[in-house]
Amino acid sequence: MPFIILKDRYNHMLILRGKRGGWESTGGGKEKRDKDDLAAAKREFFEESGARFPENLVESIKKLHLRTSQGTRVLFVAHLQAGHKIEDLPGFRENKDSPRGGPIPGGHNRWRHEDCNHWAALSIEEILNNPDKFPFRNGFFRQQYVEAAKVSPPGGGHHCVETNLPLRDDDTDRQEAMCPECARSGVQKQCFPGRNYCGLDCGRAAKRRRLSHAGSAKRRRRH
Repeated sequence: MPFIILKDRYNHMLILRGKRGGWESTGGGKEKRDKDDLAAAKREFFEESGARFPENLVESIKKLHLRTSQGTRVLFVAHLQAGHKIEDLPGFRENKDSPRGGPIPGGHNRWRHEDCNHWAALSIEEILNNPDKFPFRNGFFRQQYVEAAKVSPPGGGHHCVETNLPLRDDDTDRQEAMCPECARSGVQKQCFPGRNYCGLDCGRAAKRRRLSHAGSAKRRRRH
């Protein structure tokens, strides 16, 4: 499942507000017509933002592999060439209600209702320092932007660099608790804020352990 974050030389990153609540990156499932993960991410970019991916203005693309409890996810970080801003790109410049943000009108997809209804171009500081205004849809999207903020544009040339990058607890907000199941097993990864467990696997493992302990206690009482 590939995702892509567009970033300019002013360290602003494109972020979208989903209709299901919370802010997220563009991305989603790979379809048969997509020749590779990057093609799928570019298609999703248009479907969710309403803007065409700016092929001719992108200087470089870096590919990250983020490991989660649901498996590995691919994240592309695309840097715009110097002198270009996200808010000035076609599809965004004509849809503004603030200097670096605005509505996504919709109607550009073959289906009736798009997934996202608002866009913004923000720095990582603006996002993380305003959690009430820009709450992430879940912790995985938060980690995407934390990692994308660390990626610097290369010296030049349009190329794609690939990096394996696990989610590490030391990259997350220290106030964000680790899932108790992950902490028990020693796995170092971020958990979704506001949830007891970071995924179904952890929740089910914890439930199996509770049932096992309850069964053992019941057998001891019988004896």
